[in-house]
Amino acid sequence: MSVLIADRLSKRYGGLRVLDGVSLSAEAGRITALIGSNGAGKTTLFRCLAGSLAPDSGRVLLEGRDITRLPADARSRRGLIPTYQVGSVFQTLTVRENLLVSAENRHRLSPLRAFGGPLARATSKRVDETCAKLGLQDVAETPAGELATGTLRLVELARALVADPLVLLLDEPVSGLDRRQAGSVAALLRSLANSGKAVLLIEHDPHFVESVADDVWQLAGGTLHPRNESVVAELPTSAPQPPP
Repeated sequence: MSVLIADRLSKRYGGLRVLDGVSLSAEAGRITALIGSNGAGKTTLFRCLAGSLAPDSGRVLLEGRDITRLPADARSRRGLIPTYQVGSVFQTLTVRENLLVSAENRHRLSPLRAFGGPLARATSKRVDETCAKLGLQDVAETPAGELATGTLRLVELARALVADPLVLLLDEPVSGLDRRQAGSVAALLRSLANSGKAVLLIEHDPHFVESVADDVWQLAGGTLHPRNESVVAELPTSAPQPPP
């Protein structure tokens, strides 16, 4: 089932058309990867999906609902959770506190309910489990501003996971990670997809893409193409197709 659909999205900067009727879907239980050279429009598409940039035309659908006009925070509360290449962690908060704030924002919890109310134990357990999956137990009480870049990328991913995403949008999730860390991320994303979540990622590392993606699409010249039609599933018939 297509959970997230980009329906003929177009975006122009002056005389440059960056997206030209791009249609793409992210399906429940599958990992979709988007590749392309620098300047191909990947980040523009990502931002249009996340809600930080408005397309000139086209629609974004989440579970069949048109969310094109919704801001990024409203999309996040509906379960469309992005992580960015430039992280948005709170530098002065510990790793644990960053994750608790993320859970609070996703479910609109008051600080009392998030940190000391009846949901506190369940939230704390989810934070602990997420830290364990990403190897962050030893730095859970460390302020994020003291962490190395690679570890910060893992914290950013942990913040997205603890928010219980319906669709996880990832901007180069293994940039700055070593091979062991990248392997942990790959296993975690596969587990997330196996649990029925939809994952859509932008990534430059071909080895990571090969190891984790079910569907691989290439953005070039503002249009989208299957990278390898012999191994990549076609866009589902339920998803809108680009105009001819």
